[in-house]
Amino acid sequence: MRAPGLHTKTILTLILFVLPIVTLFTAQRISSEQNTRHTQRIERSITRLDANIDNLCTRARVASRRFTRRLPKGSTLTIYDADMRRFAGHKNQLTTSQKQQLRDIETEDIQHFPHASSLTPRRTQSNAPNGYSLAALQSENPNCSYLMLTWPPLKRSLTRDVLRVVLPQTIFLTLILLASGLLISIPLVRRIRRLTHDVESSSTQNQWTLSNVDAYGKDELGQLAHAFNAAGHEIHNKIHDLETRDATLKEYIANTTHDLAIPLTVIQHRLRRIQRAIHDDTAIEQEWVDGAMEESLYIAALIANMAAMAKLDSGQNHITTHEVNLSEVITRIISRHQPIAEPQRIELVWSTPEEPIIIQGDSTLIERAISNLVQNAIQYNDPGGHVAVILEHLSNHRFELSIKDDGPGVPAKQLETLGTRAARSDDARNRNPGGQGFGLSITQKVCDLHDWSITFESPTDDAGTPQGLHISLMGKTTS
Repeated sequence: MRAPGLHTKTILTLILFVLPIVTLFTAQRISSEQNTRHTQRIERSITRLDANIDNLCTRARVASRRFTRRLPKGSTLTIYDADMRRFAGHKNQLTTSQKQQLRDIETEDIQHFPHASSLTPRRTQSNAPNGYSLAALQSENPNCSYLMLTWPPLKRSLTRDVLRVVLPQTIFLTLILLASGLLISIPLVRRIRRLTHDVESSSTQNQWTLSNVDAYGKDELGQLAHAFNAAGHEIHNKIHDLETRDATLKEYIANTTHDLAIPLTVIQHRLRRIQRAIHDDTAIEQEWVDGAMEESLYIAALIANMAAMAKLDSGQNHITTHEVNLSEVITRIISRHQPIAEPQRIELVWSTPEEPIIIQGDSTLIERAISNLVQNAIQYNDPGGHVAVILEHLSNHRFELSIKDDGPGVPAKQLETLGTRAARSDDARNRNPGGQGFGLSITQKVCDLHDWSITFESPTDDAGTPQGLHISLMGKTTS
C-alpha cells in the first residue's frame, strides 16, 4: 500500500488544524450570541416596565402579573423608592454595593451585573440567582424611583436565531482557513516535487549536483537545494578520489606483482646454481651469493614500503608523533646501507652535526622515507660512484638533509613528477624499492605529513646532459 503523499498529508494537517479552531470559534460565537440575546430580552422587559411604571405603581404595591409574566422565566422584579427602600415586588433588599451602583446609574441607563463581575462578588449577591440588572425609572412617583431585575442562569440551548447568525460565520471562517492553507501548501508541494525530480535526475546521471540551484529561491527550500549541491560536490569528489585510488591500486598491484616476480626468479636461479655446486662439490662463486643478497634486499625494501604506504593510507589515527633524534636515524640508515653499497663499489659518505637535531614525528615513517632516498641513490648509481648524505642545522630552528649522487641524471621535465605514485624516470633509473616510483611516493607523503619541503635537482654538464640527482629535505626542529 502506497503511503500518503505530502499533498495529502498537508490537506489532512490543515483539516486537523482548522477543525479545532472552527470548533472553538463556533462555541465562542454561540455563547456570545446567546448572551447578547439574553441581555436584549432583559432590556426589552425593563423598557416595557419603565414605560408603564406609573400605572404599575398606582395600582398596587406588588408587581402585577400583567407586567411580570413576560419576564424571563425564573426572574424576579423589585421596585425601590427614592431612598432605595423596597416599595413593591420581590423581597430583594439592596446591598451596600448595589446601592452605590444605583447612585451611579443615570436616567434611561440600564446596567447588568453578572456574578463574575469584579464589582459585585458572589458573597454580596445572595439575592441574585445568577445576576441582576439595575435601572433608574422615569416616574413622578417617588416610591417608584429604581428597579432591580434578577435573572436566572442562561440556558445554553441552540435556537434557530442563534444558528442563523453563527452558522454563516463558521462556514466562512472554515473556507478562509482551508483556502489560505491550500494557497500556501500547493506551491510549496509543487516546489518540493520539482526538487525531488531534479535530485533523482542528477543522481541517475551521476552528476550529484543541481544545474540551477538559484531557481529554488533563498528560503528554507533554497537552502536545502544549496545543501544538496554542497553534499553533491563532496560526494562527486569522494567518488573521483575512490576511482583514482582504485585505478592506482590496480596499477600498483600489477607493478608490485611484476617487481616481486623478477627478484624471486633471480633468487631461485642463484639458489639452484648454488645447490648444484654443492651437489657437484664445485666452488660457489661469490657473484651468485651477491646477486641473491641484492635481490633479497630489494624484496625487503619493497615489503617495508608496502607497510609504510598502508600506514599512510590508513589515516592520522595510525600515526604516532614523538621526539625523534634525526642524527641517530641517519646513522642507522647509513650503517644499514653500507653492505648494499660495498658490493656495487659505491662510496657512501655521511655527515651529521655534533649537536643532535631533534624533531617531532613518526620515527618509523621518517626512517622509511630517508631510507628510500639513500637506497635509490645507491641503486641508480654506476659502479665506482659516490653518494653523500649531509644533515645540518639552519637558522630559525630548521634543518636541511641533502642526499646527492653522481649517477645518471633525471631530465628536467621528469623532475616535477618525482614523488608521485607511478612516476618513473628514464631507463637509467628503472628500478627502485617498490617499483614505479613507489618509494619516492612514500617519501613525498611523509614530508607532507611532517610539513617538510622536498626538492629534486639534477645538475647538467656543459652539453646540457643531466648528471646525478640532488635531493633536499627541509623542516623544523624542536629546539
